[in-house]
Amino acid sequence: MRGHPRSWEPAAPSLLAKEPLTWEPAAVELPPHGWAPATGAVPETLPFAVDRAGPAGSLPVYRDIRHGRTKIYTVVRKIRGDTEAMAQELHKLCRGAPVTQRPGRIEVDGDHKLDVVRYLSGLGL
Repeated sequence: MRGHPRSWEPAAPSLLAKEPLTWEPAAVELPPHGWAPATGAVPETLPFAVDRAGPAGSLPVYRDIRHGRTKIYTVVRKIRGDTEAMAQELHKLCRGAPVTQRPGRIEVDGDHKLDVVRYLSGLGL
């Protein structure tokens, strides 16, 4: 005898709702490779900055795979200024994903690389 199909219930609306960001980015259309030049139009009230990396000037946002390739983290490096404010923005941007501040970097649980790159590019960084 076959069992009944599994029922699926959507997550609670509070889990799906996204908190408003403190600094709203401009709309940026990234090419498939994910690189976009810095626009230089950084808001004056922005308390943090991210320095671009390497000769190509890419944003230092990386995926880090750990624990036997079962856990993915998004890592942002080269942060200047108020790292606490940036950690709070990343927490909101990534829909409440846990954010850990480490020396020289901020780590977000999950694969949020493209969202973070779009956000930072939209801020003009």
